[in-house]
Formats: sequence, structure tokens, C-alpha cells
Amino acid sequence: MVTLAWAAWWCRNKITFDNGSQCPISIATNLTKSVHDYVEYVNKVFLRGGAQRSSSANSWWECPSLGVVKVNVDAHVGSSTGLRVVIRDENGIIRAPAVRKEAAGWAPDLAEATTCRYGLQLAARLGYFSIVLESDAKNVVQGVKMKAIGFTPFSLIIDDICNLSSIFDVCSFSHVKHASNTLANHVARWDSRGCNELVCLGPFPQSLLILAEIDLL
Repeated sequence: MVTLAWAAWWCRNKITFDNGSQCPISIATNLTKSVHDYVEYVNKVFLRGGAQRSSSANSWWECPSLGVVKVNVDAHVGSSTGLRVVIRDENGIIRAPAVRKEAAGWAPDLAEATTCRYGLQLAARLGYFSIVLESDAKNVVQGVKMKAIGFTPFSLIIDDICNLSSIFDVCSFSHVKHASNTLANHVARWDSRGCNELVCLGPFPQSLLILAEIDLL
């Protein structure tokens, strides 16, 4: 009910102050779907015993330290391979969500590692050199921390990540639960508009802003 009321108020303000034309039903449907998805994540993580909070992987999103941005990454393997990144600052404010499309047929491990590398590359492109990178791919984070050596495609990308991390003033890697990657997962639904890469610097979709606010509750 709160989501529906908020959608109606937002559309009213858009029409009154921005001379815009928004369909309240469409806005409400999208926002309700986002809230429903987030509730599913929360139920899976928080309502199955408090023991999960003691896990080495965080089950909730936390703001980074002052002057540091958090780079959440996630990969999707399906009809195409999607690399998803969301950058947020120390107040939890979204700075840049992005999605990059690759060809289909990638192995999940390779896709997750490539997404981590893409997250570092995007942060550097946008001028962020104090970062915490979070991924729900445990093997990738462990590989980076152990500086895994090898000649497989996965190992070579891990090596790229380790080399890239040296250009940052602050750079750390954390494994998190899937629920902590809600925004990066949500970006997967974006239409890249026929482009291989879509980087949004604002304004951001309302559904993304709402999920970011829920993370901070």
C-alpha cells in the first residue's frame, strides 16, 4: 500500500511540476515488483535463523568508509552474458549503475570473474580510486585474495584483477550473500538499448532508488 501511494504521489508531482506524463499503473507495477523481489531476498536470508549473520559473508549491505565507494558486481549467464555493476558512496547514494552485454555460452565462474574486472575498470574510468568491491561469487573473491596462479581463462582474469587493483589507493574484496547484491542483480533487467554497454550517471530509475533506500533501513 505504501508503494502504491508513493507511486501515485510521484506521478502527481511529475505532472504538476515537470509537465510530464506518467502512467501511475505502470509506475506502481514496476515498483511493486521491485519491492516483492527485495522481500524475497530478505526472507531467504534473514528469516532462516540468526546463525547466518555469523557467516563470513555479509547478508546485508553496509555503507563503506568515508571517502570510499562500494562497487557491487554480479553476472548473469543466459541467452547472453550480462556484467552488472553498481557504484555507491559512503552514504549509500548511487553514483553509477552499469551493464555490459557479452556473447552467450560463458561459464559462470568466468562470467563472475570478468564482472569483477569490469567493476574495477569502470571505477577507474569514473575516477574512483578508493573502493571496496563486493561479489557473491566466493570462488572469485578467494582467487583474488590468494592470487591464484594458472593458465586457464579464469586464472588469467584473476591475474588481471590483481594487477588492476594495484592502481587504486584503497582496494579490497569481499564476498557477500546474494541479498547484499540486490541492486547489481536488479540492473540485469535493464535494456541496454542495443548497445554493448550502458552506464547511467543519472537520473536513476525510481525502482533502483527505492531498493537503495531499503538497503539503508
